[in-house]
Amino acid sequence: MSHLLDTNVISELRKPAWRADVGVRGWVAGRAPSDLYLSAITVLEVEVGIGQIAPRDPVLGARLQAWLDDALLDSFSGRILSVDVPVTRPAFMCRTRGLSVTPSSRQPQLSTD
Repeated sequence: MSHLLDTNVISELRKPAWRADVGVRGWVAGRAPSDLYLSAITVLEVEVGIGQIAPRDPVLGARLQAWLDDALLDSFSGRILSVDVPVTRPAFMCRTRGLSVTPSSRQPQLSTD
């Protein structure tokens, strides 16, 4: 079974083991890497987070950018899904029914550890 990982899962996995949620790490560890996918939107959200951090802390920004380029994108090579109309239409239908499809302001932020 394939699984699409959300940005908050990726951020949790980036944290040191002692700070990361044990349940998230355990769930991911129980899946074959070939069954785990990212959305291009997740990559965008990570890049936006890095872009917000870099002006305040250029060293951390560079470290996060290197993690994105050298670890995350390499790890998910061939498993980053584009977003197209068949994806956006169901999201639109959820919105018209009053269901949220956008991250809340309480959504976890990119881990800077």
